[in-house]
Amino acid sequence: METSQSSFRADRYWQIFQRHRIPAVAVFLAISTWGVISTAIKPNIYEAEGKLKFQKSNVNSSLTDVSHEFKVLAPVTDDNNLIATEAEVIKSNSVIEKTINDLQLKDRQGNPLKISNFCDKLNVYVISNTNVLRISYQYPDPQISKEVVNKLIANYLESNLITNKNEALEIRKFLEEQIPKAQQALLDTETSIKELKTKKQILSPQEEASKLATNLGDLEKRLTEARSEIINLNSQSKYLKEQLTMNAQQVLSATELTQSPAIEQIIAQLQELELQLNQEQNRFSENNPQTIKLQDEIRLQRELLAKQVKRVTDSQQEFSSSPQFGEIQEELTVEVIKLESNTIGLTQQIAYLAEIEKKLRQKAANIPEVEQQLTHLERELGVSQRTYELLQNQLNLIEIVAHQNMGNVRVISYATTPNTPVSSSSLGYLSTISLGLISAAGVVYLLEARDSYLRTIKEAKQLFGYNWLGIIPSFNKTELSAIAESDNCSTPPLIVRDDPGSSVSESYRMLQSNLRSLNSDRQIQTIVVTSSVSGEGKSTVAANLAGAMAQVGHKVLLVDADLHSPVQKNIWDTEGDYGLSDLLADNLDYRLATETAMNNLSIISSGTISQSPGNLLDSYRMKDLMHYWSRVYDFVIIDSPSLDKAADAPILGRMADGVLLVVKPEEINRSQAEFAKETLEHSGQNVLGIVFNNINPKVDAGGHYYHSLEKEHDVLPQAQLSSGSEEEFWATIIGVSQKSPKLQLSSTINPQQLLDIPVDRLEDTINHLEQDLAELTALVQEQEDELLMKSQIVRKLRRKVKLASIPERFSLEEELAQEQEIKQMLEKTLRGQRCNLARKRQIICQYQEIIQVKQT
Repeated sequence: METSQSSFRADRYWQIFQRHRIPAVAVFLAISTWGVISTAIKPNIYEAEGKLKFQKSNVNSSLTDVSHEFKVLAPVTDDNNLIATEAEVIKSNSVIEKTINDLQLKDRQGNPLKISNFCDKLNVYVISNTNVLRISYQYPDPQISKEVVNKLIANYLESNLITNKNEALEIRKFLEEQIPKAQQALLDTETSIKELKTKKQILSPQEEASKLATNLGDLEKRLTEARSEIINLNSQSKYLKEQLTMNAQQVLSATELTQSPAIEQIIAQLQELELQLNQEQNRFSENNPQTIKLQDEIRLQRELLAKQVKRVTDSQQEFSSSPQFGEIQEELTVEVIKLESNTIGLTQQIAYLAEIEKKLRQKAANIPEVEQQLTHLERELGVSQRTYELLQNQLNLIEIVAHQNMGNVRVISYATTPNTPVSSSSLGYLSTISLGLISAAGVVYLLEARDSYLRTIKEAKQLFGYNWLGIIPSFNKTELSAIAESDNCSTPPLIVRDDPGSSVSESYRMLQSNLRSLNSDRQIQTIVVTSSVSGEGKSTVAANLAGAMAQVGHKVLLVDADLHSPVQKNIWDTEGDYGLSDLLADNLDYRLATETAMNNLSIISSGTISQSPGNLLDSYRMKDLMHYWSRVYDFVIIDSPSLDKAADAPILGRMADGVLLVVKPEEINRSQAEFAKETLEHSGQNVLGIVFNNINPKVDAGGHYYHSLEKEHDVLPQAQLSSGSEEEFWATIIGVSQKSPKLQLSSTINPQQLLDIPVDRLEDTINHLEQDLAELTALVQEQEDELLMKSQIVRKLRRKVKLASIPERFSLEEELAQEQEIKQMLEKTLRGQRCNLARKRQIICQYQEIIQVKQT
């Protein structure tokens, strides 16, 4: 299957080339001739080459590092474009001009070689995945090509060295200008840090923050304890005052006593003595001298406190005269005074601690700002330090590079004198021929794209959309033995009559078989044969189709209704005086115009040419004739004018059972085909299908043209008969059949003629028929196998369509439709072949019965 499709595509391409061979060959010859001449006069070209290896230079590296710090412009020297940049430097005007001057290069006129001409022969490119640059130069003289490459490399090396030194000097100058600035920036940053720490009195923000947090915690603890102590003292003082039942004046006096400095001093000493006494009592007993001494000092201090109170309040008599003012009240009063004094002290202490807390919190609030400023300055200090160190290091490096005579390129290989030219004549000829072939193919493609003619069956089927009923293959008259002897080459041949064993005759028999299969749906007897344009062979198809129908035993009438350009009279070589136009115009009996062309086939020619054939055909007389003919004959074939010539075909098509459209690819363009289709559709024609005429089976049958067209078969046994007329032989058979009840043959011929037919002749005829039956049986089996294979292909395509994606489904559905159409055509053809096979078997049985009857 794949081999046949490939062969079909090759034949299809060859057919396309044949259509446009003249312009394609002209273009090919023109380009090839020009290329051959150019290659022949072109001198040999030699190419010398050298190679350079590149690496990043120290100068460029230094300048790049410094430029990153100071945001200044520097040459791009990364590995990706270093070599590409240097390649452009090699092709620069200055390097090339110096090379031209050094070698005194001249053009053909003796003038100094131009830079553009030099660059046309120069090739500089990077070897992929390497740091190697290849430099080549092409010139007819191999020695000059070598010298050019080596001189170009030398000039580039010199230029590269000078460029590196100049870059080093520029960088050195730049560094010497920047180092003092960087040093001053470093000192300024250090001074700013020192001033900030001095002003804020912070050496380390982190340590200072930690210390402040600890101090604030201690202050809050002390403040809490002091406030708690004040609450405790106030509670005790309140209670003692209630126990002393002191009035307001007394309370006021007690308050004044607590505010007296002398009393405060005595109270303080009293509290200290009481504390010491408490400690001594814990250490010693009550009789210890030290304890006794402290008790005496406390008593003296209490007495001194009482005297001082009396003196301050100036109310000694009031206190002494009061009967309640005894020793206990005195002690309570002293205790109240001590409590009030302690409360005042704690209040002052809380105020002092609160002030300290406020200052510490203010200092802590300033630490983040100071820390931010200090961090910024320290960052600037780091940047300044690195910049200064970088500049100093690069300056030292530049000092070393400036005194070196090294570049960033090394010569891997110098050019040598080439021995073999790069431009070969054979290569030039091959390139020229290839270019010519490509150009010719392009011309063929453009012409084919602009071609508006229908070239293939597929294009015609897609445009018309009708079922195709048969394919009539193309042929040469020299290929057909019976037709080759004819002298009249302009008359369309009658293949089915003159060469019934040919493949073309078999195709007409297939066509009539397919038309008969249409009778299962609708009775079809009158068929109008037409075409889109003149020259598609409709008259030839009509004549041979009528002959094929007559050969299988149908009674057929062929009517030449092409009153514009009739040809049926010439095809059948009839001599009648009347025709269709005479029947319609003069109301003559149709039998006057009817002539017998062959067995079971009658023909009515066109008759006298009329000036208004459309009026004659579109008449009641024509309708009556067609109605009558359909009752007398099995089939009526009407040859009508083409659709582009007149409206006769649609007129006759409305009277007939259907229209058979003949299409000849390469004879009709798309606009003519569309016009024909619109004409048929608008006139409401029953289009039976399409007959493709003059088709090359190897090119345009899609690989599915039936094998039966390649073999010679006869539908009737007449080709196997020897001497003697066909009518005589059949008359003899019919006469014998009267003695056999199994035979159903006509009895119109005298049965006595059978007595003169020898038995051996009948046996030879049976042998020929059996041989023909075997070949036809093999043919039917081949078609059965082909139909089975086609059915499998259709099933596979249906499964693919179900599983295919949307983009693939369109092409698969189109392919499926084509395969189904071919399968249907195979089924129709196979039905006709089966009928032929059954008919041949019946004929053989009849012959055998006749022999048995005659022998008995």
